[in-house]
Amino acid sequence: MEQHPMRSYSAEVDYEEMVDLTKMDGEERDELLRRLGHKRILESCEQTKRDGHAPW
Repeated sequence: MEQHPMRSYSAEVDYEEMVDLTKMDGEERDELLRRLGHKRILESCEQTKRDGHAPW
């Protein structure tokens, strides 16, 4: 797995990082989970569910 450079906690999360999330070590995973981009992805998924759309 390619190591991603340290990013600001307000940084975006890219597709490869989301795919690799379960393969990351604890410190790298925790850093990604603190990013604003990850929070926005989760909020978008929750809104989709509330709106009654089927999960993809």
